[in-house]
Amino acid sequence: MSFEEKVVVEATTCVGADRSNAYQVSVSDVRLSSKTILDVIGTVKRKLESLGVGMNDVVAVSFERNDLKTVEDVGEMVRLFQYIERVSVTRNNLNGEGVEQLCRVLETRAHLHTLDLSHNRLTDVVAGAIQRLLCSSDQKITHLLLRDNNLTADTGMALSKALMDEEHCVLEELNIGVNDLSDSGCIAIGTALQSNNTLKQLNMDTNIITLVGLKSLVDALHDNNTLVFLSMRHNKLGEDGVKMMDELMESNKTLTDVHLRGNKSTLAHTSI
Repeated sequence: MSFEEKVVVEATTCVGADRSNAYQVSVSDVRLSSKTILDVIGTVKRKLESLGVGMNDVVAVSFERNDLKTVEDVGEMVRLFQYIERVSVTRNNLNGEGVEQLCRVLETRAHLHTLDLSHNRLTDVVAGAIQRLLCSSDQKITHLLLRDNNLTADTGMALSKALMDEEHCVLEELNIGVNDLSDSGCIAIGTALQSNNTLKQLNMDTNIITLVGLKSLVDALHDNNTLVFLSMRHNKLGEDGVKMMDELMESNKTLTDVHLRGNKSTLAHTSI
């Protein structure tokens, strides 16, 4: 497949301002560097011109399998799209360097509602930047996906602080599955859910969470009337944890979609 074919510009949906044109730019399997990003931008401009539309008609960008280690160049590209709604940088090698710069750019994009940084190598160095982005007065991100990275309880605590910022944070979906949150991270998220009234979907599967962390989460969810979906698959909740969740669902009628597969572990009572 040629370089031109790997840079795809196609029509997509738009949830923001009413517009007749909305396009997504997807760049897959192209090894990106400062030079090739310029080539991508040139290709995108030509393809948009051939469609009779411009940069302001791009509402989504997706980078996948580009061997990216930093995202400064992605940030420069995102800067070109004034009405961007969705940014996805997945299955790369992002290790956190440049994420703060990207978040600074995203803070200026008032239409952005979805950020997907799944399947990378992000560490807790990104926690502060993501927390500030979620709490930015100019930003209203509703969907955050950080699945399959190297994030620990420190990021869980940063996300908890964001979720407790009722004035600014409007997050509705948080996917932080396949990380290393542990009980401490789960307890932090649970603390936030005691007061948060925006989050509807929470995925914390495969995070080494035991009954210790689950108890805090369940206590919070007894008084939570917003969360609808919860995935805690492949943790270490044990049979007692599964029973605890069953009892919770009997009293919490809002929480209707719960996933607990893979929790029959003898390590369910491991402490923090």
